[in-house]
Amino acid sequence: MFQLENIQDDLQAKLTEETKTIVDLRERLDRSLAELETTRKKAHRDTPVSDSLQQAGKLSLSSTRHESIPSSVREELAGLK
Repeated sequence: MFQLENIQDDLQAKLTEETKTIVDLRERLDRSLAELETTRKKAHRDTPVSDSLQQAGKLSLSSTRHESIPSSVREELAGLK
């Protein structure tokens, strides 16, 4: 019986150690995910709105020029009119 109790104690100690390891790894994963999310949000926040607006303005200005529209699209638009 004494040997069986020793094996049970050893297994319990290993289980406790493994449980602590899992808890530690989950905490590290949570911290890494939070850091990743913060970095992702910062990257999106650092994109200047004015650049996006300027690109949109360039797009709308260039779309009014006939040479910027492919001829197949102009023909299709003319057919719709």
